[in-house]
Amino acid sequence: MAENEQDSSTKEPYAYLLEQALKLLPAAAAALVLILSGAAGIYAPVTSAKQLTIIGSLVSTADHTEVRGRVVQDGDSVDKALVWVIVEYASGQRDSPPATQTDEKGGFSVGPVLKTLGSDTDKIVGARVFARKDKPASAWYRSGSALRGEEIVRAAGVVSQEAIELSPYKLLPLPATFLISAMLPFFGEATRWKHVFAVILAFLFTGLMIVYLSLGLKYVNTTGKADGIIALGFASVYQGTYVKDVQAEWLFSFTSPPPKPAAPVTVETKPASLSQPASQTLQAVPKERASTAPPSGDASTQPAATPTPKIQTDAVVVDHGFGAPLWVLLVSVLGAGVLTVGLIVGEITQIPNEPDEIRKHLQAIVQHQFFILFAPVGAIFVYQILVVGSAATSSFTVALAALGAGASLSALLTKAVTSAMALINGIKDPNVK
Repeated sequence: MAENEQDSSTKEPYAYLLEQALKLLPAAAAALVLILSGAAGIYAPVTSAKQLTIIGSLVSTADHTEVRGRVVQDGDSVDKALVWVIVEYASGQRDSPPATQTDEKGGFSVGPVLKTLGSDTDKIVGARVFARKDKPASAWYRSGSALRGEEIVRAAGVVSQEAIELSPYKLLPLPATFLISAMLPFFGEATRWKHVFAVILAFLFTGLMIVYLSLGLKYVNTTGKADGIIALGFASVYQGTYVKDVQAEWLFSFTSPPPKPAAPVTVETKPASLSQPASQTLQAVPKERASTAPPSGDASTQPAATPTPKIQTDAVVVDHGFGAPLWVLLVSVLGAGVLTVGLIVGEITQIPNEPDEIRKHLQAIVQHQFFILFAPVGAIFVYQILVVGSAATSSFTVALAALGAGASLSALLTKAVTSAMALINGIKDPNVK
């Protein structure tokens, strides 16, 4: 009997430590995820690493084509850098001539490759140029590194689209913050510190959404190419328009972009004399010229017909996919941010004390973050409705609709789903009138 009491007394401290460790495990895991995601978001590159800049062009001769150019880093020439090229033809076939190294001035010439492949129409449409410069280790405790560069060289008269892959680590803090907020009510007891932490996460999540969309707009407006595509895997960002006679802008689309025309469109314009009424044309002729004008019956003295001028303009293809301009998504998140401010103010004035009340507040905070997460999707639906109703030509109308959608559409959809589930289950929801 005494031995059993001694064993239980010795096991109690270990059991207590294990219990405390299990209570602290969710908080430690959440802190670790936030620290790692924050570090990844700060130090991860926005796009694939391109430390080297490649300036290249396709140089054609009578029977072959070469890729020539220079490799630089911050304006300085990079010598002894390995350069290789992948040439693409119109039929989709590719070729790769032997790699070479840059000279002391950073210049290179890769080739030759055939101008055409199989037929005269199967010409070179572009070439992807790669460069790499190996750097030795500067100390025994540091490993060597490699500088890399990549560039697409297009043939004259060829319109191509470049896909830019964004680094997934840059977006890691956003899903990590949402995941921690969603899993927070399921671990440990409902305390006031957990409630405060949930409010901080809600504010952080909204701020991250606004910052990411703002940085995305800045990136595409400063670095993005007019004929380039930023591929996100589940969506694409490119220049286009959903409305006729509206200037092309950066779009966020869940569907593939439309093909862009390879040649400009010729538009005929009528002279001013043909577009004006006859009375205005006669009034514009001076009296002296009118008195000396030959009779209308003399065909030999009639002035020659003025040819109709033609103007070449770049055609803008109207996209019929599912998406919205990128600035519309930002405005919708700003509208949802109003809900965040109202939520924080409400939590300050009504601080819960009981565990059941704290859990209800945690539920409201997690639901609010769902609203923030799906606010851009709601803005896309609203924008597509405006496009169908021919009301998307006004930027003010679109901005006002997106702002209201971000602040109210998610809440309305949630109430609709709650009402539908209540009708299906035969239970009347007291919150729905």
